[in-house]
Amino acid sequence: SHLFDDRVGKTLLISLFCSFAFSLLIYAYQPYSVKGLHLSVQTISIIFSMIGIIGFVCQIFVIPKIVKKFGERASLMYALSLLTITFFGFGISTTLFMFTIVTAIFAVANSFVNPLIQTLLSKEVDVKSQGTIQGVNSSYMSVGMIVGPILGGAVASFSIRMPFIVGGLIAVVCVYFAM
Repeated sequence: SHLFDDRVGKTLLISLFCSFAFSLLIYAYQPYSVKGLHLSVQTISIIFSMIGIIGFVCQIFVIPKIVKKFGERASLMYALSLLTITFFGFGISTTLFMFTIVTAIFAVANSFVNPLIQTLLSKEVDVKSQGTIQGVNSSYMSVGMIVGPILGGAVASFSIRMPFIVGGLIAVVCVYFAM
């Protein structure tokens, strides 16, 4: 019933689809790194560390400035648009350099999404409903994280790059709802 609520429905759909797309990425990232790009465990570990550092720096220093300049809704739309581009970028990456650049851009864009969704949801409901809406959001995210690997396995049987492409298409839906 929350999905049909004029105040929070679209934001919850964005959350559901984003977690769905993200879980497709997580499903495909490591296998593609190893089988598609022949990266070592050490290289993948360094890239994951880079993702964490970029996310930390963005959440502390970048997000507040961007949100202050553009507002939550516009910032979310820009972040989702950038996220969409990175999904397709992963799908066409053929070198470590390109893959790392796309990963860095992904880390920046992704660091915006969940905090902005939570902020928007908290502003879209009254004070009494704060805990309820955050719980509902967690449920939608969990559903997306369950369905993503199932679909990821199915589409990866066609191509190891396919989960990235499908994730990009799902991210396009998120951008549409954000508009």
